[in-house]
Amino acid sequence: MTDRNTSLMARIDADLDWLVAFQRDLHAHPEVGYEEHRTAAKVAESLTQLGLSVSTGLLGTDVTTVLEGAGDGPTLALRVDMDAFPIEEAEGLPWRSLNPGVSHACGHDAHTTIGVGVARALANDREHLRGRVKFIFQPAEERPRVDDEGEKPYLEGVRATSAAELLVRAGILDSPPVDEVYGLHLWPWLDAGQVGIEEGPAMAGAANFTVSVFGQGSHGAAPHTGVDSIVAVAHILTLMQTIVSRQTSPGEPLVITVGTIRGGDRRNVVADRVDITGTVRSNSAELIRETVPRQLHAVLDGVCRALGARYELDYYPLILPVMNDVTLARAAREAVGAVLGEHSVVASLDRAMTSEDFACYSSRVPGLYLKVGCTQPGEAVIPLHNRAFRFDEEALRVGTKAMALTLAARLTAGQ
Repeated sequence: MTDRNTSLMARIDADLDWLVAFQRDLHAHPEVGYEEHRTAAKVAESLTQLGLSVSTGLLGTDVTTVLEGAGDGPTLALRVDMDAFPIEEAEGLPWRSLNPGVSHACGHDAHTTIGVGVARALANDREHLRGRVKFIFQPAEERPRVDDEGEKPYLEGVRATSAAELLVRAGILDSPPVDEVYGLHLWPWLDAGQVGIEEGPAMAGAANFTVSVFGQGSHGAAPHTGVDSIVAVAHILTLMQTIVSRQTSPGEPLVITVGTIRGGDRRNVVADRVDITGTVRSNSAELIRETVPRQLHAVLDGVCRALGARYELDYYPLILPVMNDVTLARAAREAVGAVLGEHSVVASLDRAMTSEDFACYSSRVPGLYLKVGCTQPGEAVIPLHNRAFRFDEEALRVGTKAMALTLAARLTAGQ
């Protein structure tokens, strides 16, 4: 490890108590998307104390700043999300959420803390940096805005506009022009001390759908006089899964989940309408945008024709897959492994079918999305979006080190 990296790591080690206190304060005061006013103010204050000029307000609660190095070089962007999740937190933590019905069940308080921690570390290392880092503290990763008038942000048929997409439209990657973009997420399926750095797919693309099936009501004692929409949906649900199991290559990850079913009025009446909603996840943009909707139409049309029902399908893509640039992934593995140890870097993880609006950035410029282990070795995994989600605070130190090393290496290459 070089003297310079030794100094950078020592600064982060010395900062750990500050990072823990900062994260615990954010955790106790969670705010949902577009309402992160206290969080944004706290971030802005911390960055201003480093002598950085802060910009706010493109979406109301976003915070951005540019940390300039001592010489000319590329512009790297670090995006971190700040919003909390609309779920009541489980009991147990002394710094438990003080806001009823809201908690940091997805670890964004840790992401925000790591982002500020990286800014603190690199601000003390400017003389070695050639280029700059643009820090993007983004609101509302969990809360896309839905446009019912059919506006199409960046995918054909999209009606949900993510905060990331809105920031991109507002020019967040343009001034100064961003060459590479980086992000991270706590990952409870990795032990604390480990960092997942994959090549290729890191997060799945996502689409949502609503299906309405229309039959004809009749007395429950005379079902032959009506068209049972519940029976039609039962067949549809079974055949939907053959899209995954029989129409898609076993080597191509695809998930189709129906999350809600609503229909019928009384136990003795044949239901004349059933509505179902669901989500589709895949690492393939083609599957998300073209193949799955075509196959859904085929299933719905076939069943409804056979049973005398009719249907309406509302299908809309949301997010592209997050694809890690191979060159950036390999450079990060080298930089992180050389300092934290090769054992700390995990290059191959089970493919995640969760999605992330980080794809709005990484679909425009080369990107890298790190996964920071946060489960104490030997302890049971508590998944994201669980009201009892907890993480080992060692993840704050390791996440800050991994990202600081990754960015610093890109801004000192060739020196």
